Amino acid sequence: QRQMVLIARALQCRVTDLTDVFDGPDKDTVRDLDLLTRMRTPGALELLAAYERLPPEAIPITRSLYAHGLYIEGVIGGRGFIGGIGRISSPGPMLAVRVGYEILDWLWIGAIAEGSMHQTATPPPPGRQVFELLGAMGDVRAQINPTAELAIWLAGQVGFIVASTDVLALYGQPNASTVSIAYGGELGVDAHFHARHLSIGLLAGTRLSPGLDLPGSLAIGIHGAAYVRYVF
Repeated sequence: QRQMVLIARALQCRVTDLTDVFDGPDKDTVRDLDLLTRMRTPGALELLAAYERLPPEAIPITRSLYAHGLYIEGVIGGRGFIGGIGRISSPGPMLAVRVGYEILDWLWIGAIAEGSMHQTATPPPPGRQVFELLGAMGDVRAQINPTAELAIWLAGQVGFIVASTDVLALYGQPNASTVSIAYGGELGVDAHFHARHLSIGLLAGTRLSPGLDLPGSLAIGIHGAAYVRYVF
C-alpha cells in the first residue's frame, strides 16, 4: 500500500486513479491513457525508485491520497430544546446514520436518518413520560480544507420530524405526533487519519420545526455530536 501511495504521489494522481488503471480500462479512457503515458516517460521509473527510498515523514500528505465519493457516517450525541417543547421536556441522547456523496472537494450531499429520546419534565399530574423524536433530512455541505488532515464544513438541512407518541398533546402541541417539516444547519470539524478511508469529527447544529412549538413559544433544537466517517 505504501508503494502505491509513493507512485501516486510521484505521478501527481490519486491512488484510486492508479488502481483503476492497474485493474483495467474503464469509461474514463482519456484519464487512463494520460496516466499510462506519464508512467512510460523516460526517467519515470527512476523517479518512482527515488520516491520509494524516501522515509515516510519526507513524503507530504495531500487530500488527493484519500478516498473520495460515497461515504457513511455514524453519529452519537445529545439534543435539547430552547423554548417550545424545551419548556416541558429534558435534553436526551441522539443517534444518527448518514450517507452521502462527495461531488467536489468543497461540495457534499447526503441524507440523514436520526432519532433522539426525551422525557417530560413537568410537575405531575401526569407523571413523567418518555417520547422519541424521529427525523429524516436532506443535507448539503460546503467544506474548506485548511490542511490535508483537517476540514471545516457548514451544512444546510431540510426534511421531516415526528414524535413517537401523542404525549405532547397534553401540553398544548397536538401536532407533534404528525409528520411536520424541519430545517436547520450544522457546523463541523473533520480530522482525517493517515488512512484512505477513515476520519472522525465533531459537529453542532440547530433544528426548527412548527410541530414542536408551543403556543407563544418557538422551539429551537440544539444538538452536538461526534461521528466516524468511512469513505468507500
